[in-house]
Amino acid sequence: MNSGHPTGAIGMEFDAIAAVVLGGTSFEKGKGGLSGTVVGVITIGVLRNMLNVLGIESSMQVVSIGVLVIVVVLLDSIAQARHARA
Repeated sequence: MNSGHPTGAIGMEFDAIAAVVLGGTSFEKGKGGLSGTVVGVITIGVLRNMLNVLGIESSMQVVSIGVLVIVVVLLDSIAQARHARA
């Protein structure tokens, strides 16, 4: 049929948000760029592939990416606070 399945990308929303956050787009002001987002997409892709090769189950992959996103958001918050004080 040469068509896409409408549910083909269900569950990839989290990866998309994680890639944008890892790429440097701030949750608070939304500042970021395309190059950072591309780096975030590559990072998420490499991380997913690495976890698949290691045989980590998919639920733990989501947890590990979630922890990574939390760490990046915390680091961004700390950087924003330091920038505001300076």
